[in-house]
Amino acid sequence: MKSVRVRATRIFALSRLPRGADSLVLSDSKRLRFLTVFVFYLNQGIAAGFFGFVVPAWLTSNGASMGEIATIVSISALPWSLKFIGGGIVDRYTFLPMGRRRIWIIGAQSLLVLCLLVTAVLSPSATEIAFLSAIGFTLNLAVVFQDIGIDALAIDLFEDDERPSAAGTMFGAQAVGGAIAIGISGLLLDAYGFATATLTLAVLPTATVMFGLAIREREGERHLPWSRGEAHPINIVSQMTNWPGLLATAFRCLILPGSLMLIPLLMVRSIPSGVSATFGPTLFGKYAGWTMTEFTNFLSLVGLGLALYTMLFAWKIVQILGERNVIASSAAIAFVVLCGFGSLPALWSETWFLAGFVIVSELLAITAFLAIITICMRLCGPAVAGTQFVIYMGIANLGTPIGAYLSTVTAGAGHELLLFWILGLMFAAASIWSLWAKPMYFARGQGAVDSGILAT
Repeated sequence: MKSVRVRATRIFALSRLPRGADSLVLSDSKRLRFLTVFVFYLNQGIAAGFFGFVVPAWLTSNGASMGEIATIVSISALPWSLKFIGGGIVDRYTFLPMGRRRIWIIGAQSLLVLCLLVTAVLSPSATEIAFLSAIGFTLNLAVVFQDIGIDALAIDLFEDDERPSAAGTMFGAQAVGGAIAIGISGLLLDAYGFATATLTLAVLPTATVMFGLAIREREGERHLPWSRGEAHPINIVSQMTNWPGLLATAFRCLILPGSLMLIPLLMVRSIPSGVSATFGPTLFGKYAGWTMTEFTNFLSLVGLGLALYTMLFAWKIVQILGERNVIASSAAIAFVVLCGFGSLPALWSETWFLAGFVIVSELLAITAFLAIITICMRLCGPAVAGTQFVIYMGIANLGTPIGAYLSTVTAGAGHELLLFWILGLMFAAASIWSLWAKPMYFARGQGAVDSGILAT
């Protein structure tokens, strides 16, 4: 495969179009690659922060039940659980003259903007649960396809030594976007309503569409469908057009030892997200007496801090200690923290206790997930990297609706302590599982796929 790519690059170099002054080519610029990942992940954070935290908090302050909030959270998260289907679509269908991934990234980003504008025009009330669920589903569907496209683009274009810091940039940018969305929309939604909040949030995604139109994946490709340019030979070689082969290869990726060892860790990782979105506003409002604005402002500050930590320190910790050790130790500490929190309900009314719990939990979660993402990127093979990575991330988001349901049947039924004890036991099992996994399962080559043939 490598020799084919080299030959394709040499052939293309003889016939490529002249580079102009506006040539923003990702394959030629490391800085541009990192900027692109940062910008698009920033937008993902905006969508996640708005519907994952601000809307549930707004609903809570307007008298919505936990069951209604859980319905919106679960339906909004559904596109992420079905992400592997979108991965196959993105890998199978594209417009190669504009690059292998860019048409999907631009299209999904445009749908995100459209969804925010429609929401601003219709301005739903807190009682329109079905409509809010539909908006949340559509908004997350757009983000899912944008996420698939940008992740696949990163796997296609980033060098091996760039990937740990690229993963840190991804999640740091997402945290910044979430902090922006939570801080700005939380304040605007409380003071001015849905229309003003969503119109304000639409500004950055609109600018990002323009940025996506200005860049190119590889030299000589088109900016727009009607522009001058041709498909790059590397993308022609890499593009899969056989559905049976694509699906068969994806299935084989799932049953590789490294993939099988990762699946439980991926699922457990996202369960707290569903718990936070469903029970978090009630926890802070009922026990500590926080208002919605106070809650969203706090989450915004935490998000900004997490972003800096992820981009500056977390990826270095993973690099020094190793992915497997980071996952095991983070999960073990999470077990202690969760069980400790669930055993001290008398302190739930104390601001310092609640704030400390959230901060420590988020630091552990982002560090562990950064290690998991690095393993996922390493296990992805070149021929179906987009689909394989999407399968991993789709599995990673299955835990969100599970967490929302778990909150409903425990905290929603008056058993708040049980919720945290169950979560603690889950993370204890995750720590033991990651220690039991052999290091070779997470090594390079276990997931290598070349033209549909698994590496041995």
